[in-house]
Amino acid sequence: PWILRHCWSLFCVSIAAQALTMPLSLVTFGAFPVWFVPANLVIVGLVTIGVYGGIALVLLHAVPVLGGLVTKAMSLLLELLAWTSDLFAHLPGAYPDVRVDGWQCALLYAFVLAIAGWLLEGWKQARTCALATAVVLLFTWAWNARVRSQEQHFVVYGDRTSLSCAPWSEV
Repeated sequence: PWILRHCWSLFCVSIAAQALTMPLSLVTFGAFPVWFVPANLVIVGLVTIGVYGGIALVLLHAVPVLGGLVTKAMSLLLELLAWTSDLFAHLPGAYPDVRVDGWQCALLYAFVLAIAGWLLEGWKQARTCALATAVVLLFTWAWNARVRSQEQHFVVYGDRTSLSCAPWSEV
């Protein structure tokens, strides 16, 4: 059926887009959107309706009754989009804190490319490369966690009336 093909297409595009943007997103924002697949299925579907609604709005905005109806429908659609994106952003564990540095970002891209070479092209060497890259990534994450767990900081921050300070350990 058409709707299942459409959902499968959106699913595949979401996975591919997330796989290729995840390393850069992690190094830039330090977080990863866990609920990206259902969010993309809903939001891209609503945006598709919005594109057609925008075309209808351009064509019918001057028609007395239809212009107002299309405008109201587009306003409701925008409110639904805002509500939906807010819903996914506030689900449990929506954006777990994941810190990576530039080298780990490069290793993540190497891992994604090796997996793609293995699964899409059938390269047997890519499987070994993906496994080796995963081992190196896990080792660097464990090493960074060990180093960070031993760090201690003394934080001083100000509010409008005074300064406050406290020891702080980053875990």
